[in-house]
Amino acid sequence: MAGQTQMLMDGLEEIIMGKLFFNMRIIYRAYTIYNKYRNYSKNGKKEYFNGTCRKENGTVLIMTAVLLPLFLMLTGMVTDIGNAFVCKAELNKACMAAAEEAAKQIDMGAAQDEGLNNLNDDFSETVSFYFNSNIITKQSLIVEDMGCKVTGGSQNPKYIEVYCSAKVKCFFLKFIGIDDIAVHSNALGRLKSFKPPNL
Repeated sequence: MAGQTQMLMDGLEEIIMGKLFFNMRIIYRAYTIYNKYRNYSKNGKKEYFNGTCRKENGTVLIMTAVLLPLFLMLTGMVTDIGNAFVCKAELNKACMAAAEEAAKQIDMGAAQDEGLNNLNDDFSETVSFYFNSNIITKQSLIVEDMGCKVTGGSQNPKYIEVYCSAKVKCFFLKFIGIDDIAVHSNALGRLKSFKPPNL
């Protein structure tokens, strides 16, 4: 019985000493790592990981300098091009309304009697009125040209076409040299058919 107790005590002593030795090794290793990486520069700042972070400080700045223009360009593409599409939709709406309303007011008999040029002159004001009434004014949208023409000729006019060109000012894209985006729109208004009298 005493032998078994002695063996048990020896086993426990080995386990305790082994664990203690293992723990001491871990503590010693942590202490040496701490001492190794606890270097101080002259101005008092820590140099972690034996100066590794200090050597890589500039990489973040370089990565930011490279990626920032790309980020601005992507943001500009999303924001400014999206704004250009919204402005184009507004121009389409205004052109369609102007073309349809102008087509309703055309007297086809008088138009064919007086000729195509007179028709264009008479209805440019009507087209301009309806175009300006249906467009939402924005600071970024500058309408450069707006006009109308009749397709099909004076003998057989079929449509009145309203066309418009504008520029949309950019906000983000101007940082990379793109000041504005050109947008164009046109719409057709169908004229009432007119049959010439039989001679």
